[in-house]
Amino acid sequence: MTLTEWETPTNEFYEELNALIKEKNLEINAFGGFKVWYSNLIKNPKILIIGINPGKNEKTTAMNINFRPSDELEYLADKPNYRLAMQMKKAFAAAELSDVLFNSTMKTNYYHIITDQMNHIQTLNKVYKGLGKRYNTQSALIIKQLINIIQPEYIICEGKSIYRKVCSLYQDPSESNWSNDCGFSSFSNGEPTIIGFARIRSNIKNIPEVAKLLKDKIM
Repeated sequence: MTLTEWETPTNEFYEELNALIKEKNLEINAFGGFKVWYSNLIKNPKILIIGINPGKNEKTTAMNINFRPSDELEYLADKPNYRLAMQMKKAFAAAELSDVLFNSTMKTNYYHIITDQMNHIQTLNKVYKGLGKRYNTQSALIIKQLINIIQPEYIICEGKSIYRKVCSLYQDPSESNWSNDCGFSSFSNGEPTIIGFARIRSNIKNIPEVAKLLKDKIM
């Protein structure tokens, strides 16, 4: 599957969701379209960062569906001014991996739907019964297909909940450990190593331990 082949059915699904949301007039309070990329496209990147979902600053009144790659990774040195991005850069710098972050890293989210708050995703059930479950199921398929297309060596999940979701896309890790508010799962069949960390809102819970884990696992 190519990125173009992935984008077509994904866009159709997102258009369907947008239509259902607009029909119930929920977009004013909770939803604002879809956005996929927070970086430029890199062939076989070292790292794919997966966040939770786009926040309210990304909302558009037209509820746009945005598949356009960004001109550059949002974590570049002079760009982000929000807490999680600054702490991610700090962890990578401590791990002596800033060059990898800036030059061989892509970023997306597990959920591409733009919401005021992350828990608004669950209110999709108010649009139509079972729609929230359907969106969760389809999102797992969408992100797994995207990972297979991008083929990163490592996946870094911004939060323990997303780490668990991404790990559940794979079976039988050869090694897995969670301690000191961060962890990893590696596989013997060529699948990417998955790394995750605990968060308190927009704060990495244990930056020094995350830095140690990054330095230990990313070759």
